[in-house]
Amino acid sequence: MRTRTTYRHVVHKIIEHPDTDVTHGAECLHCGWSATSSTDSKVVDVACMEHTGRSNHKGFRRIRTSFEMVVRAE
Repeated sequence: MRTRTTYRHVVHKIIEHPDTDVTHGAECLHCGWSATSSTDSKVVDVACMEHTGRSNHKGFRRIRTSFEMVVRAE
């Protein structure tokens, strides 16, 4: 007797987990300075501008952290 395998393809998508806050941060590309993480991106923007004013460093790596989950796309 021969068995037959059937594959079923289900489409999925990735979504942001609804019970978590998104946090924002930044790191200076010229020195070791980093902004304190915040749920308000504008607070991080102000911290970067203040750092630029003190150091004349103008390049930053933006960091956005959130939790994601894979769910079926229905």
